[in-house]
Amino acid sequence: MNELLLVGDVGGTNGRFALVGADGTAPGTPRVLKNDSYPSLADAILAFLADEGGVRPVRAAIAIAGPVTGDHVKLTNRGWDFSTEEVRQRLGLAELLILNDFEALALACPFLPDSASEVVGPPGQAIEGAPMAVLGPGTGMGVAGAVRGRGRWIAVPGEGGHVEIATAEPRLRRALEVAYSQRGRVSAEHWLCGPGMLRMAGDIAAAEGVKLLWKEPGEIVTAALAGDGFATDVLHLFLDQLAGFAGDVALTFGARGGVYLGGGVLDHLTKFFDPDRFAAKFRDKGRLSSFLDGVPLRRITAPTPALFGCTAKLLHG
Repeated sequence: MNELLLVGDVGGTNGRFALVGADGTAPGTPRVLKNDSYPSLADAILAFLADEGGVRPVRAAIAIAGPVTGDHVKLTNRGWDFSTEEVRQRLGLAELLILNDFEALALACPFLPDSASEVVGPPGQAIEGAPMAVLGPGTGMGVAGAVRGRGRWIAVPGEGGHVEIATAEPRLRRALEVAYSQRGRVSAEHWLCGPGMLRMAGDIAAAEGVKLLWKEPGEIVTAALAGDGFATDVLHLFLDQLAGFAGDVALTFGARGGVYLGGGVLDHLTKFFDPDRFAAKFRDKGRLSSFLDGVPLRRITAPTPALFGCTAKLLHG
């Protein structure tokens, strides 16, 4: 077997790891490990390698759900913090790269096979080499872009989920007034993520004098599936707001190469997701609507898309 590389995607709950050949081929399927079973990232990786027969990869790239600004890294929703150099030495690696999870997703976009995503609305036509963007509601709202450099794609990570929120929807404008009355600043992530869905419902309820009984976002989905009109309205408003925000991200990056939707929240809203409506809201940007007319919009369906980005980082820099 050729030289092995290790790639991984580590969130608050699970770690997903795979081995990849130096030619980019995967000799095995990714494995999912429960983080609760391990005291540290290094221990989880060592357990994965032991399950793979004790192989020792030469280099590794791991995407983590948290900011990466130096050698010391801390996961946002998991009590793991570590020194990248110390983990590299413990694993015996020649190189260990730690990436933010949406940086890895951005790097994955140019390399995702068609089977890893599905078209949302009209197919559109990507402009070869044009910037791409990815966003996704999960525990928070992640945003990143990818731009073409000299012979390789370069990720542009950021904190786009924390830009100021806006809305053209009258019902949400009243809810937004409630949100602003309770805090000095309201970001996109305030509504557009899993916990944000509950905050949106609460803000709408307060604006309309409705008592909200739900305590978890999943209860809204359950209620909507049971025919609750208010819950159904919340989910449609959530998706409309997400579509508009995705259009804003596309304008910001000039993402004529395509916009990808990730995150775990959309997987729970498939019965309420209208692709044509979403695409129309995505492209509804007034005099700039024509700029987005041909932009391909796709929803990522692959279970481990960040591993494509980690592989690209190791192979292409």
